[in-house]
Amino acid sequence: MASSSNKPFLAASVTTLLLSSSLLSTSISYSTILTPRLLESPTPLMLTQWHASYRQGRKSMVPPALLTAAAYAYLATRPGLAKAKAYCYIAAAVLTVGIVPYTLGVMGKINRMLQRRAIVVERVGRGEVVAKEEREGLEDGEEGAWVKGTGDNAGSRYLVDQWGFLNLGRSLLLGTGLVLGYVALIY
Repeated sequence: MASSSNKPFLAASVTTLLLSSSLLSTSISYSTILTPRLLESPTPLMLTQWHASYRQGRKSMVPPALLTAAAYAYLATRPGLAKAKAYCYIAAAVLTVGIVPYTLGVMGKINRMLQRRAIVVERVGRGEVVAKEEREGLEDGEEGAWVKGTGDNAGSRYLVDQWGFLNLGRSLLLGTGLVLGYVALIY
């Protein structure tokens, strides 16, 4: 049985691992559940749904990821903790918060391209006047709903598919952090 001095640390560890596993599950579901469903939709609807999911994901993933990383860092500071365990917790913190620079650096271009396309589709769908530069090249075909002149020639479906694939990198970061956090708790 855990001593009473270890109970708060154990509770903090388990809570952090639960939050970490929740982040991982959410991230994986974006690639394995959301992306295939998006790709079944007509292009304008797909872009609108992707944009709504992206905005919601920023709200629901970033704060918990920062909290989880801070919790892992806190766990690493426990007095008397073996250095190997502290390093595991620190690595888990870095990997967990690493989804933010990964998103900005690795996924940023695709995110921006999809956001531009979604905004144009949303504006056209609302019947708003769209500037000629924004309107030019907007089409609703198999590769549909892209804006000429933005430097992106890939189809929207390809971009959403790539987004789902690249999102697996975030899942890998979160999963590795979770495993290291678990290893630090168990060993």
